[in-house]
Amino acid sequence: MKLISVMAVEGGVGVTTRAMELAANAAEEGRRVLAVDTTQTKQMSKLLEQTGFHFLDDVRQLFKPLEQARWQLKRMPMTGLLSFPESKQWYRSSIRDHEGAMAFCNEIIMGDEYAAHEKLELSLANLAPHYDLMIVDVENKNRALMAQFYKASDDIVFMRRAEDEISPKAPALEPFLNGNSNKSKVNKIECHWAPLAGTAISGRQGTA
Repeated sequence: MKLISVMAVEGGVGVTTRAMELAANAAEEGRRVLAVDTTQTKQMSKLLEQTGFHFLDDVRQLFKPLEQARWQLKRMPMTGLLSFPESKQWYRSSIRDHEGAMAFCNEIIMGDEYAAHEKLELSLANLAPHYDLMIVDVENKNRALMAQFYKASDDIVFMRRAEDEISPKAPALEPFLNGNSNKSKVNKIECHWAPLAGTAISGRQGTA
């Protein structure tokens, strides 16, 4: 199973649209696709469910021991969907730079990040026989979650605002890349400029 994460360091740059396009196009090609929506808005989940994707469970199950993952008890559909739960619980954390991080990532932020990554890798191995491709819409407000999927992904698609629209106050992508580059197994990193989300303007190759 190939894992592609779509992410950005700022909001409103087309991450959800791009992730949905990748998942929907792969499904139309007849590939077995698992879409993962980690965002509070659940926009990708809502739209993909309308196109026939089958809801499996809460995305938090990926970071729990496999025996606790309810989705592994189900027969996997051709197009599956793991999504953020309905509740929107937030808390303010004083741990490192994760202030405002989402409560659903307690396992990552409050606990052992290495253990959380191990659980994620086990979940991915468990899902791999059932799907050809996994597309993740990664919540940009949570750098810990971004780092977890960055490490686990085969390819990364970064969305960025068009060069002539970048605000001086916008978060920079490079610090995130530099901080995680030595942990990555990523084969390819693509950068796409919004609003032309389907057009690759520049690319960057990453190696393990």
